[in-house]
Amino acid sequence: MRCWKRCARDRLVWCWFPLVMCPRKSPNWRERWRHLPHQFPWRPSFDPTDVEGLGRIAARELVINSLRMRPDRIIVGEVRGGETLDMLQAMNTGHDGSLTTVHANSPRDALARLETMVLMAGLDLPSRAIREQIVSAIQLIVHIRRCEDGVRRVQCVSEITGMEGDTPQLQDVFVFRSRGRQGKRLNGEYVATGIVPRVVEQMRAENHDVPMSLFQPGI
Repeated sequence: MRCWKRCARDRLVWCWFPLVMCPRKSPNWRERWRHLPHQFPWRPSFDPTDVEGLGRIAARELVINSLRMRPDRIIVGEVRGGETLDMLQAMNTGHDGSLTTVHANSPRDALARLETMVLMAGLDLPSRAIREQIVSAIQLIVHIRRCEDGVRRVQCVSEITGMEGDTPQLQDVFVFRSRGRQGKRLNGEYVATGIVPRVVEQMRAENHDVPMSLFQPGI
């Protein structure tokens, strides 16, 4: 499950966690991140405690320290604790293009898990305030699921449209539709739902050409 804000400028800060955007199992993972359009990358990594119980560098400390370096965007491989609050605050304070990963069964479950992990920061925040932070920070959620044939596929791309009462609202932009099996492999295709996400207007304002035919149902 990957969540991000729209892209911004050049300076990039990586917070390198056990699960990263380019898995080390890939033979060319180094080349992939090197070819990202950025300048001056900084790639910190957290450290567990040593045999004496000293030297621990927590994930939250990395996110906080990276914010002091005035990055244009922050990419956190995975959030699983109190660093979620700092990541959301970074997305809400001008760090457009930030990206992170969270484990969940669906986009809706991802929002609920983000709320739970924010509470792990130790602050007694009301649920509505946390949900408003999430809705303001995240624009798109990409749900990656391991299917029955063992292949990981993008299951859907969902947009957060706002709040209705105390409930964040989601709408699917693209979904994967299964068409049966061919041997052991699952067949299917990606189709548009006909909904044009709001992020398209921002992309066009930054001179990115997004054809509207991309969002026509059945394409």
